[in-house]
Amino acid sequence: MSDEKKILDLWQGQPLSEKEIDMELVINSATKFQRKIRRRNFLEYAGGAVVVAWTAHFAVSAPAPLLERIGTALIGVGALLVVTVLRRRGHAGGDPPLAAPTGELLAWHRSELARQRDLLRSVPLWYLGPFVPGLLLTFLGRWLANPEQSRPLALSFGFVVLVFGGVWVLNVVGAKKLDRKLHELDDNASV
Repeated sequence: MSDEKKILDLWQGQPLSEKEIDMELVINSATKFQRKIRRRNFLEYAGGAVVVAWTAHFAVSAPAPLLERIGTALIGVGALLVVTVLRRRGHAGGDPPLAAPTGELLAWHRSELARQRDLLRSVPLWYLGPFVPGLLLTFLGRWLANPEQSRPLALSFGFVVLVFGGVWVLNVVGAKKLDRKLHELDDNASV
């Protein structure tokens, strides 16, 4: 059972005149959520650093066609854009405001859930989109240099499209989970 569900069960189980929420449950839930965001961001930053390093090396030193190297460099630029957006819009909100009244703490936690949900909803624009120009140029450059490799390139391109689709779907599912948590909080806060 999630911490949010425990909070809601506790809230609903009390008589209407005694609607108080266990602050410890709220704080634990908010703290766990912020820790999860920090861990996700750390992995994304590390992945971005690997992509930037690899693409920079490839773009400068690979004996590949110029168009392919430019495309690869653009993939690195895309990774920089992704981590920049993640840093600006997807950072962890810090520790919950422990000294805040319950209503303020719940509002803060709700705003953090909504901010992350909105970020997940916009993944095609800020997370997948920056890689598209580089990938297209890379595949085009490789195809122009080796037209006889059309079939393996088409399969590779199809695989990339499937991976992008999978990333999109996973983020839609994550956004829906956060949306359900938000609706549960809203429904029970209005009781």
